[in-house]
Amino acid sequence: MGIKHLDYLSFKKAFLLYFDRAGSVTEALQKEIELIRANHNTKRTNLKPTEGFKSIITGYKLLGLIEGEGCFYVQKASLTPRFELELTSAQKPLLTLIKDYLLSKLASLYTTDTGNPLLVSKGGIKLRDTKAKYENGKGGVRLEITGVEFLHRYFNTYLKDLKFYSNKEIDFKEFCFICETLYKKAHIDKPEVKQLLLDRIGGMNKARLSTYKTTK
Repeated sequence: MGIKHLDYLSFKKAFLLYFDRAGSVTEALQKEIELIRANHNTKRTNLKPTEGFKSIITGYKLLGLIEGEGCFYVQKASLTPRFELELTSAQKPLLTLIKDYLLSKLASLYTTDTGNPLLVSKGGIKLRDTKAKYENGKGGVRLEITGVEFLHRYFNTYLKDLKFYSNKEIDFKEFCFICETLYKKAHIDKPEVKQLLLDRIGGMNKARLSTYKTTK
């Protein structure tokens, strides 16, 4: 959907140059492939899409990206849920398209005579520029979806209609349970419910895959 298609095309070109060669690897072939490598992945400087390329976003293309790069996150101290999808800064046009796509899809879930319910729902979708995580690294851009009501009534409802193909579904189901509980305020003045949420949060994402067990 984004500029990654440029890296695929350069990868394909280098692959065919190497495996479709008539004879042994020549110095000229090595130089040609090295020129491709010099403008590939993180070294890429030419970000202009190929002629005729168009980013077409669909539900399952987006879900594939979410399963690979998305994060269903809940801040423990404040019990604040948030969805994050972070890419390199060069992919900002793609995340902008995804934001517009989601707003359109989510608005269609609850069309009313009084207007767009997303405009009055707490929370929403924002793009935020991020700093480089490592020295000499490049910054990124993050799509953030916040707000218990916005997540529970709109974003989570939309994703529930799609079939996950990875273990990310486990985190999504936990995220949905937490958002619904917070939306219904079932944790208010009920320490046992709040503790249940904290326990569920503690088993999400990387913690779910960890073999480390705390000792009491």
